Amino acid sequence: SLGSRKQLCVHAPVAKLGSAARINDGCQSLQRSSGAGCPLLHPRTAPAQQALRDTLLASPVMLEELAGLGKSLGCCPYYGARSASVGAHVLLVPYSCLLHEQTRDALGIRLESSVVLLDEAHNLLEALNDVHSVEIYASQLAAAYGQLGRYLERYRTLLSGPNRSSLCRLLRFVKALRDTHSPPSPSAIPPTTQPASPLPGCATNPTATPPVTPRTAPHKAPPASPYTLGSPSPKPAQKPHTTPHTARALRDASAPASPLLSAKPSAKPASVHASPVPAAKSAVSATAVEAGKMADDGTSVHSVNAFLAQLRIDNLNLWELLEFCNRTQLARKVQGFVDAADASEARDAGLAACEQRGGGAALASATYAVIRMLRALTSADGDGRVLVRRGGASADVKGASVKLLHLNPMVHLAPIVRSCRALLLCGGTMEPLEELLDALTDNGKHSARLRVRRFGHVVPAVNLAVLTVRAADEGDALLKLVAAQRGTDQTLDALGRAIGHCRRATPGGLIVFVPSFAYMHAAHTRWAQTGALAKELGACGARVFSEPREATELERVLAAYAAAVRAEPALDLLGDGGGAPRTAAEPSGGAACGGRATLLAVVGGKMSEGINFADELGRCVVMVGLPYPNLRDPELVERMAFLNARQAANAKARATLNSDGGGGGGGGLATAAQRYYEGLCMRAVNQSIGRVIRHAADYAAIVLLDARYEQPRVQSKLPAWIRQSLGARKSAAAAAVAMREFFHERSRGGDCLAR
Repeated sequence: SLGSRKQLCVHAPVAKLGSAARINDGCQSLQRSSGAGCPLLHPRTAPAQQALRDTLLASPVMLEELAGLGKSLGCCPYYGARSASVGAHVLLVPYSCLLHEQTRDALGIRLESSVVLLDEAHNLLEALNDVHSVEIYASQLAAAYGQLGRYLERYRTLLSGPNRSSLCRLLRFVKALRDTHSPPSPSAIPPTTQPASPLPGCATNPTATPPVTPRTAPHKAPPASPYTLGSPSPKPAQKPHTTPHTARALRDASAPASPLLSAKPSAKPASVHASPVPAAKSAVSATAVEAGKMADDGTSVHSVNAFLAQLRIDNLNLWELLEFCNRTQLARKVQGFVDAADASEARDAGLAACEQRGGGAALASATYAVIRMLRALTSADGDGRVLVRRGGASADVKGASVKLLHLNPMVHLAPIVRSCRALLLCGGTMEPLEELLDALTDNGKHSARLRVRRFGHVVPAVNLAVLTVRAADEGDALLKLVAAQRGTDQTLDALGRAIGHCRRATPGGLIVFVPSFAYMHAAHTRWAQTGALAKELGACGARVFSEPREATELERVLAAYAAAVRAEPALDLLGDGGGAPRTAAEPSGGAACGGRATLLAVVGGKMSEGINFADELGRCVVMVGLPYPNLRDPELVERMAFLNARQAANAKARATLNSDGGGGGGGGLATAAQRYYEGLCMRAVNQSIGRVIRHAADYAAIVLLDARYEQPRVQSKLPAWIRQSLGARKSAAAAAVAMREFFHERSRGGDCLAR
């Protein structure tokens, strides 16, 4: 197993640094230091390192166990795993370590001639986009600007001319991002918003040496060398040597930046990046994106080019700045300087260094965040969108931010596909597959290389009962739990009765998945007021539990739920159950388990993926509604617009190649955005209901509580092993009758369990 330093470092002074970037540089700095270095990598630990390598090569060790093993042996588990990987035939790595090129290189993972197997591959495209999306908060930008400014002021006489100039341009870049959240005064608004001419070298080719203009050309000076955190100048009052070019760069860094959206652009910004995908004509138009479309929550959306032009930094060569940061190891040096300065000031003030800083690990590593954003903004214009979130009551708790939203996963998946010998994507709930197949084959261009294999479930069909339910009771209104109706008192009352029918028919544990935490809170409040929490969800003496928002509370809730289901002692672990506390088993129609409990969980939450509700812990799962994501979410809007634009471009290309012009749009077929939107919903459903039926002898019932589950289009996106056991009932009361018969047959231990 391979992991990051943040996951595996057990040297306390480095592990407590917090952020992954700081831990990485702290580890490397410790090894480069002239002192004793890291005690866990000392030559005297060589026998322990050898023992760790032998243990890892002898039998598989989970990532969670690896850190403890290294700690017990007194050696570094991170480097021990890396040394063992050289002789290993199989490597287990997290998604983030495999999908991110820089991380792969750092861990020494080579894909050439390798077979790559991705488990839970339904998450692949989302994981690729998430790994390569970058968000930086206003507080981090303010901290980074202050840190870089302090560093420049301290060492400007020791820096070479080219390095000092590059640092000034980086300050200008940070200031421009910082000022996107600062409303300008009328006098600060420039008379025109015509963007400056881009540098000829600011294109998408990072390897070409870009030509420079007098504004960014270095003066005639000795070759640049990486500057170091040396001693301060012996003459601190001495005026630094400043060339006309450096003086110009310093003025640029301190001049007011053009505030984002301060005025409507008068012309289309000049392109500084290649754009292989045409702008989407649905959801957000090209003009709206360039001008900065404002979403309902105050988030403005921009293309990368337009964002840089409106900030008046489109004439900065971002590739050159990124190369400067990497070559000089700027983030590590700035962080070392800031830490030393903070420690000195803290000693004078009698405070701890962290109290002196007052910003935590996120602010301490602000320069790393700036460099990640700088790298992200070098992506092609069509592959991403910039989202500017303003601070305010509706903003995220972390405040205003700038986010580069990555939209094109194939940019980073294609090199993996080309490099490896074979790529296997597997999972128990891969449906629906359309979007993934489109991405892997580039919309059908390489479909000959793709093989799709579907296999049945290890559980026989008779061990699973899947029922669609359209109403709570006979004669009730249809349950169509759309967003506009599902929160009404009438709907919540009917929903409570429907769950009550399922509760009375189910022995052991019942898991109820609802669309969101907000909906769970509203339903819980209503049921508590009407008494349905105890009468319906807590029927037959069942305890009622709710998924916590905080991850730290998850284990405690799960332990209490399991104890209630198994009728173990000390059931009152939480003290907030809806039903009466139980300390003894209650008859449940021949069921093997002794107790009952109801667990309210959230689709997409911590309990909807990776949690095992086997046997009596999950005899029934109720899926409440279809959890479609919010169509007003700016990130979702941009992803859907990108998919439609790519589909239109591919259809146009195919129409050009085909003489009959039939090409690919397909009248009446769902658009790529619609498939993506429905896929998000149904993958969440499939993951949630897959928490039960965990081994060959297990059995459970699945209740799909919404009239829309009867639609063939929805049912076609369920896994085949669920569709084969699918049945329909007009009401939850009728479904309860079928469930009682099902559980009675299964509890008899028929030959279906032996097969």
